[in-house]
Amino acid sequence: MKWMVFYVVIALIHTSCIDKTNPKIVLPAAKACDIVFVNDSSDHYVELLPPNADSATVSQVYINLAIEKLNHYHHKKIYDSSLLIKGFDGKMRFVSGNIFKKNKAHAVVQFYEAGTSTFFVFENDTRWKPMNIITEYGLIKDSAFRIFDYNFDGVNDLAIISNSSAGRYMAANEGSRTLYLYLNDGLIKYDKTYAKDFGLDSINKIIYLGDRYDNSFGAYKWKNNNLILIKSLQSKNIDIDSIPEPWQTMLYGEQNRNF
Repeated sequence: MKWMVFYVVIALIHTSCIDKTNPKIVLPAAKACDIVFVNDSSDHYVELLPPNADSATVSQVYINLAIEKLNHYHHKKIYDSSLLIKGFDGKMRFVSGNIFKKNKAHAVVQFYEAGTSTFFVFENDTRWKPMNIITEYGLIKDSAFRIFDYNFDGVNDLAIISNSSAGRYMAANEGSRTLYLYLNDGLIKYDKTYAKDFGLDSINKIIYLGDRYDNSFGAYKWKNNNLILIKSLQSKNIDIDSIPEPWQTMLYGEQNRNF
């Protein structure tokens, strides 16, 4: 009898959060519950959160959801699904596999909601477990992370891409990158590239950074996992077309879409 009462209560709560005109779409009842909802071709996921859930509670829901999807779609390297998060249309995306190390599985999971994102990095020895929780600023798009060997040490790293359209943190359309270097079996934040236009020359192992707020540009090389300036440029014109080479191509060329 107690179980019957429990199921009736859950059904009533869930019914209050469903759009009666389209029962497949879950909508938030603001005073009753917040909802994280995933719907894809094979299954769905509904998580009822207590009102005004704190960040730790929300993070745990995301972690549980991510692990569930990583296990369910273990054969996929890339996974996307639409989300409804607290009334906002969003997206969940993960990339998984030997993305950092050849002998160990990792996954990067992004939850995108209302222009903000939370990123979770998981590792897998025998099961998925979180190793990093990352929140970045700026205008985060729904495909805002890249995996690439940014410090040229033979091991892939992680970059979070953000954009700002004006002011001190203005960056190009492809955005600035906050780097998370994979060092000593973990990701270490290297934020000196944030709010800079970003370019990469993997042949010569040079990082190009541009700051269009003060019209300064630099070419850098890595030394002991820090960027060391090797050449600088001070421009009098903020117009991208007037910036000389190699900064023009390295910072604003099409190749920036690849890393």
